[in-house]
Amino acid sequence: MKKILLALLVIGSLNTFAQCTDLFFSEYVEGNQTNKSLELYNPTSSPINLSNYQIHRWNNGTDIRDTSYTQKLSGTIPAKGTWVLVKDTNATEIVYYSLRNKANAFITTSCGTGSTNRTLCHNGNDAYTLERVAGNTVIDIFGQIGINPGEPTIGGGWNDNPATNYTAVDSSESSWTTDHTLIRKHGVMTGVTTNPSGGTVNTFNVSIQWDSMHINMFDSLGSHTCDCKDYNGIINPNNSLLLEVYPNPSSNAIQIESAEAIASISINGFNGNIVMTKDFANQDIRTTTIDIKNNHIASGEYLLTVIAKNGAKTTKRISIY
Repeated sequence: MKKILLALLVIGSLNTFAQCTDLFFSEYVEGNQTNKSLELYNPTSSPINLSNYQIHRWNNGTDIRDTSYTQKLSGTIPAKGTWVLVKDTNATEIVYYSLRNKANAFITTSCGTGSTNRTLCHNGNDAYTLERVAGNTVIDIFGQIGINPGEPTIGGGWNDNPATNYTAVDSSESSWTTDHTLIRKHGVMTGVTTNPSGGTVNTFNVSIQWDSMHINMFDSLGSHTCDCKDYNGIINPNNSLLLEVYPNPSSNAIQIESAEAIASISINGFNGNIVMTKDFANQDIRTTTIDIKNNHIASGEYLLTVIAKNGAKTTKRISIY
């Protein structure tokens, strides 16, 4: 019986880790006036090229696609990193410097009916999708496409339960998505790809995956905590030492996160040559960085071995370019 339970736990763990394979929304900012922002998170151990992705806003409950609500992305989001998109407006509108300073990119947009880009114009009752450009493939949904939960100014917006008014942190609004910042819970490891069902009824339960923060709260933008761990490429998976290495491949630095205190690290070529060693015998270290350039590690494939103070050892293949 114990063996069966252990097998089920292992399978469950593998399924959990397998979810951490693509981008998802990690933060939603609906500040006062024109202070709007969305944050994306990369749960993988490798950088992701954003030119393959786009964001689409489904305005006021529509389920008809309009390209003026689509923003194609560009740039690169680092391994375990975030990418913050901020609304940039004309001179007559105000975007706080504390929000501007968090931006990786700006959308210069106007929310008027004649605008060619109205993507980042949410006010609490719009759905968003994060998509792959090829085929408009949805990899994450915020809200419920095709449903308008009502104008926020008269008590609408996305709620936990549309029949019940409640207070979300600092607001008397019955909506969590108006005048609030929302942060994805750390246990969320993949995007929502199925639109919430329920016909004409709002069935999007905000609190299942999101935490509500104060209006104009921007401090958490630019970083995200997530339970995603990447153990792919570990050569001795039955070893008790759980180890995460990212980005992999890398050309600059490699981050190592161990579940146990690290005793030593070594990098070897496949011919057996020792490329680098690092000793932590007199320290209590679980997270460290390998500086590729300062250690003069040439491009190629290597074996990284981490030995914990409790004797556990894990070896992982890494690529340096």
